[in-house]
Amino acid sequence: MNQSTVNQPTPLLAACYGGSDRICQILLQKGAATNVFDSNGMSPLLYCSYEGEYAIANLLLLYDADPNQRSPGGATPLQAAAQEGRNRVVDLLLVHSANIDSQDNWGETPLMLAAEGGRLKTVSILLNHGAKVYIKDGDGKTALDYARKSGDKAVIAAIEMARKAHKNKPTPFDQPIHSATAKQFIKELEALTTKLPEKQAAGLKAAIHSDLADFDAHISKRIEKEKTASRISGPLSEKQKRILTGVAQQQELFSRTGKLPSDYGVKVPRRPADMKPLDPATIKYALFNGLSPREIIDQARR
Repeated sequence: MNQSTVNQPTPLLAACYGGSDRICQILLQKGAATNVFDSNGMSPLLYCSYEGEYAIANLLLLYDADPNQRSPGGATPLQAAAQEGRNRVVDLLLVHSANIDSQDNWGETPLMLAAEGGRLKTVSILLNHGAKVYIKDGDGKTALDYARKSGDKAVIAAIEMARKAHKNKPTPFDQPIHSATAKQFIKELEALTTKLPEKQAAGLKAAIHSDLADFDAHISKRIEKEKTASRISGPLSEKQKRILTGVAQQQELFSRTGKLPSDYGVKVPRRPADMKPLDPATIKYALFNGLSPREIIDQARR
């Protein structure tokens, strides 16, 4: 069901070509993969974004299609929708936390592509959602250069106004979270979710939960590895479990962040016998400090 050949797309992609949301729904219910690209670099969501197939795009996203998937050329669904002026799909993808400033292999952003096509409504939507106007492509050109290339005076004026009005100041969704202590960090993180739109706040919470679950899974593997290396047979004693958990957590944090808890001001016992597991707040602090909500969500998707 999820295989494609040079001349034959997957059944789901074929249903998208036919514009049949009913068939797409049946295939998705039967487990059709949403993030598969065919030999031409096309996926179901990317195609629907180009063609403005809102209903099917919505279905795909509800069945876990990645709004930030990339074609071999680096194109994302949001870039495709912006380029073609598919404004309902643009709005839909942004609601599902699509990266508004994603760049393809040539450094082009959705805003640049919309500006180049003279698509004023699309440009306005992107600017209102905080698209950055000063990003440069691989040739050093900005969205304003793309707008001038289109010759559309309204689009040029919109981007010039955005530049003058400094509408690209970081939003809470883009600002890194920096704190002096783990306790303060957790408070700021919780407060931040109240400032974000409901969908973004839910996405942030889900990403943090996913990352922590993945972290715990790796800790369990590291403990088993240390147990084997230490030739410990049978169940671990509470003391052994405490020590091995503390060691495994520090190793995993270092592999993910390049830092140890001591780099964040957390006191670490000098004697292995005094080692103990880190509290959950410290783990969150070490994993996510200095990342923006958008970066946390992107990290969880890798």
